[in-house]
Amino acid sequence: ITLIFSLLKGKTNKMKEDVLEQHIEQHDFDFDQEWAERQESEISVLECVYSTEELRCDTDSKGVRQIVRRLRLPHPSPSDAESQAVVELILTLTPKYPNPGTVLLIDARVARNDGGRRVRPASLPGLLGACRTEAAAYAVEGTEAAMAVLVVADAWADVEWQSIAPRQMSADDVGSAVNVVGAGVAATPGDEFLGRRMVYSHHIIAQSKRKAISQLASELKLGGYFKIGWPGIIMIEGSEENCIAFVDSIRRMRWQYITVRGEQQVKLRSAEFLDDRRLFHKKMEELGKDQMSFLAGKCREVGLEKLFKTALKIYEDEERSDPEELNESVHGVVAIVDHMNDPKNYHKRLKGLAKGTDCRLVLRHCPVPRNGRSVTAIVLGSAIGTKQFLKRWRTCAVDVDRRGSRCLERMLDVVAEGEVESTVWDSNTLHNLLISCGETVSAEDMSSICKFIGGDKWSSAWLEAVGKT
Repeated sequence: ITLIFSLLKGKTNKMKEDVLEQHIEQHDFDFDQEWAERQESEISVLECVYSTEELRCDTDSKGVRQIVRRLRLPHPSPSDAESQAVVELILTLTPKYPNPGTVLLIDARVARNDGGRRVRPASLPGLLGACRTEAAAYAVEGTEAAMAVLVVADAWADVEWQSIAPRQMSADDVGSAVNVVGAGVAATPGDEFLGRRMVYSHHIIAQSKRKAISQLASELKLGGYFKIGWPGIIMIEGSEENCIAFVDSIRRMRWQYITVRGEQQVKLRSAEFLDDRRLFHKKMEELGKDQMSFLAGKCREVGLEKLFKTALKIYEDEERSDPEELNESVHGVVAIVDHMNDPKNYHKRLKGLAKGTDCRLVLRHCPVPRNGRSVTAIVLGSAIGTKQFLKRWRTCAVDVDRRGSRCLERMLDVVAEGEVESTVWDSNTLHNLLISCGETVSAEDMSSICKFIGGDKWSSAWLEAVGKT
């Protein structure tokens, strides 16, 4: 009897296991179908946004989808206006993308070079770093990242490329010299430069960010130090091209504030090795929160005290080495949309966009019966940051339509923008005004908020946009 009972129990357990396995297989199949449908939907949206010359979609022998975005990079020199390079950004949609935790795979290659000047491969790490950082942020929640990544790539081509192009384009076939920013000397074909950067950030605390800084510096063969805590200081030294790539990459991480305060370029003499001109060791070393004086001492020992002082905005030379202005200006934008079908998630996505572009965001609902313009957003940040925020807002699926499907915002209207006082966000008056008004405000209150930040011009523009004048 015991033997029969054991056999029956074993058979029952085996049946349960088979049913469970079938359930798991069906569950996985259902999810595979869902992910495939979401990939197909995402690709359809991209094909509507970009032309066939700008974007194509491929499928390999295993059925894995790839999105290839062709970025055209013009030459910065007016004399070479007809010359351009084409870089292909390749997004690979793995079978389980966009499952939470599954990152969009991103690579890039130089597809074509026109004219005498050619894009160096060293210019690509900055683009890849920016795109991969954006993709990683979306992977946490398991949301579609391709559109957001392509927006970052477009912004890099429109903005970042213009600043790094003179230093990233080689002149193998051209005899003219190229000026290197901050070096004080001209670069001729074959010249090599040792670069240094003093980077200041509001803080460096997150373990993931500290690990990313160390790994990126190691990949680019950069040495130096970075101090964690408040403020965060990063001092790098190595190839000028790799210094550029490092800064381009870390700018795309999520910071409350980050800027390059000082930089140096040292032209190498013929037959001179870059490592012979290094003043720091070749590895990146992390310093503790209380080791600012240690970093100052290290810089002083090797004759870089002036460069260190730039981190504290102390510039002893008449001409500042940092290409940015001493008093960073704040750019502001007032935008209106007529409705939000899914307010909770819409707000969440806008806050994510603001964080990703280092912008501050104020969202208020203000019902206006005459024309229905009910949601106002005020965005504060750098000129580049606010531009990227608006571009992503227009090209990312931030809301849902009547059927519940993710959709783009097609009714966004920018009513005012321009520079504002850098201290406006930290003003107690503004904070008290926002708290007292609440999330849903009257037209009078919204007008007051606009006026406090951007003056009468902003207030009048908002009132006119909502039909109150």
